[in-house]
Amino acid sequence: MTSPRKDIWTWLLIAAVTVLIWYWAAGETRVTRTLHTRLEFIVAGEDPADWLIEPKSLAVAIEAEGSARAIRNAEETTKGRKLTIPLPATVSRQPVDITQALRDHPGIEETGITIVSTDPGSRELGVDEIVSLPARVLPLAGIEADDIVVEPPQVTVRMPSRLRRLYATELTVEPVVDRSTLDRLVPGARSTLENIELRLSAAQAPNSDVRIEPAMVKLTFTIRSRIREVKLEYPVRVLIAGPPEDHESVELEPKQLRDVTVIVPDELGRKIETGEAVVFAVVHLKSAEREARITSKPVTHFMALLPDDKAEFVRALIDGSETPPVIGLTITDQSVE
Repeated sequence: MTSPRKDIWTWLLIAAVTVLIWYWAAGETRVTRTLHTRLEFIVAGEDPADWLIEPKSLAVAIEAEGSARAIRNAEETTKGRKLTIPLPATVSRQPVDITQALRDHPGIEETGITIVSTDPGSRELGVDEIVSLPARVLPLAGIEADDIVVEPPQVTVRMPSRLRRLYATELTVEPVVDRSTLDRLVPGARSTLENIELRLSAAQAPNSDVRIEPAMVKLTFTIRSRIREVKLEYPVRVLIAGPPEDHESVELEPKQLRDVTVIVPDELGRKIETGEAVVFAVVHLKSAEREARITSKPVTHFMALLPDDKAEFVRALIDGSETPPVIGLTITDQSVE
């Protein structure tokens, strides 16, 4: 006759085996689940800093099936992490089969799931190599200075190769200094400014994909005078200059210019800002041009009229351009026979 104690141990063993079988079966039950992850694209075997990939990363939904255990493993692999997808080192637009790339991903393969589909299923990526080019540092704008020392005098500009053709043969960068900082400097005294940020010079359009290394320079110089940019709040009147002809009438179109910015010495700039000096544009007409009844001519120069009735030539920009605006002319003979 079997002892009660032995029966108890037998039942306990059977129960344990049953639980283990149930647990194993539950883990092997096939289920379907949507997983969410983010992919990060890299160029295989290359320094990521030397390549630009657009888009760099991508959110993906994965329709997966497999055992409950495999699904749990996949969730741990994908949740809150980025899966790296390598690309060929080729400058081009590259179509990427997202579904196949994830099926081949080692981390996904190890989980044991089967990828049914992904959203998106594919994506075209832009792959471009970053090139490095030397760039000269221009003197500081906004001042007239002597003995300018820039450290370093040359930097490196890094940009995608597709942008290289958009820029001039010689790249230049310029220091960026706040006007209030320049106003505190004393003319005639040696000044040093450190950790001054650089940007592509005004003649070269900026781009967020362009990097300057190093991004800052040290400037040492002696100010002779400050230069001020003043955007005029009033339209600039256009005047005719030249030999007077009482019997002629000259009509101008336009009679006034808008969006005018003058670049002048600091003291004159202050007078223009306060209204003590007034800027006007001059079209100089020669006698031969009057006789030929020309129909248009560019502005000859800009001048600022000072309180003492003296005038100074000034440099002016029209809507950001130094190209002299063309004024339409209608010259008529008003003499009476």
